[in-house]
Amino acid sequence: MMCATNIVSFEGASKWYGKKPGVLDCNVGIPQGKITALIGKNGAGKTTAIKMIMGFLRPTSGQIIVAGKPRNLLTVNSSIGYLPESLRFPELYSVSQLFESLAGIRGLRYREVENFLEKAKDLFELQAHWKKTLRSCSKGTRQKVGIIQAFMHNPQLVVMDEPTTGLDPAVRYSFFQFLRQKQSQGVSIIISSHNLKEIENQADYYLFFHQNRILKAAHADELGGNYGVYILADQEIPSSLLPELAKLSATADDNRIVVTKRNLINDVLSILIQSGIEIKNILPEGSNLEDYFLNLVDERS
Repeated sequence: MMCATNIVSFEGASKWYGKKPGVLDCNVGIPQGKITALIGKNGAGKTTAIKMIMGFLRPTSGQIIVAGKPRNLLTVNSSIGYLPESLRFPELYSVSQLFESLAGIRGLRYREVENFLEKAKDLFELQAHWKKTLRSCSKGTRQKVGIIQAFMHNPQLVVMDEPTTGLDPAVRYSFFQFLRQKQSQGVSIIISSHNLKEIENQADYYLFFHQNRILKAAHADELGGNYGVYILADQEIPSSLLPELAKLSATADDNRIVVTKRNLINDVLSILIQSGIEIKNILPEGSNLEDYFLNLVDERS
């Protein structure tokens, strides 16, 4: 899909590492104001595509257009937020010191981002870690910090490579809710993931990568199907919640809740979390996205 409302456009873009391909002959647009997922196995070309979007790599041929402008190598762009797959922070900084430093680097006064950081601190439950050094923080806590910094300067576009690494199920729920909130404010979001079960039903648009090529670009409503999911909680579901869950096409048996309509999963999770119930896992009973991807691969084999 190539049109004027694309936030990113690949125009005949290829990237070679010597004789090894990174991305081959990519012609696709990523729509503005949407959550777009880059889907594929490790090594399929997703990270190379992300690095070209960010300007860290120059295409061997073709070009990348970002927000209407050619993406020159290492061009500084304050309207883009970025979360790399591997995070590296100054380990002796506290979490709060890191954000103060990043605000200055991005040309902002701390008070300009303070309100956002306070809300993000509560959402991602970082209150107890705010004054701790990054060296003492767990991988999951560092990942939360990485997510927050990608959005703190109110960017037009945010690019995230495997953003849910190290996050537990309840935090992943908060993360995707946070993304939807940001999208509703006009932010375009690009996520790379090899976890099809996790990303299913979370994006508006999908790019399917295989063997360094994009097999297909598809809107979420093109995938078809309506698979259910089940939620594993840390305790038996109280009987007082059963009528409310039933209104959302959800049934509970001990600590297992089955949701037959995927579009209602976030509403069910909200009820459980507000009731103080910890979410241990969220599992699809059948992955429509995975089936779709495997069929694409079979068709091209």
